[in-house]
Amino acid sequence: MIKGIIFDMIGPLLQKNSEYVLDEVVETAEKIKNNFPNDKEFIKALRKNEITKKYSLEEIAQKIVSKYCKIPEIWNILLPKLKENYKLSIINNGTAITIPYFKKENNFDGGKGVRNLSFLKTAC
Repeated sequence: MIKGIIFDMIGPLLQKNSEYVLDEVVETAEKIKNNFPNDKEFIKALRKNEITKKYSLEEIAQKIVSKYCKIPEIWNILLPKLKENYKLSIINNGTAITIPYFKKENNFDGGKGVRNLSFLKTAC
């Protein structure tokens, strides 16, 4: 018997915001993240990079989060129906520094009809 469903965050739940304006800091940070397997190495690289070292980790995280938005059909139709019968969770292979901002921006912990959509773990 299936008791829960785990979603990857970007793609199934969030998509690139159509109003996103190319931000060199975000693009650079995401490229750096692809080259480092864990957050410690990622953060070190951010602090050394000419573009990202001018910003705090919080500023970078907020900029990354602003690139993405909820997929309305998923959040307004599918997730509330699934929540009736299953526990729902998210796994994220991105950086953990963004999670508090994704939670706040997207109301993962108590959204419309989808309460307690929780993060299981980041992959790093």
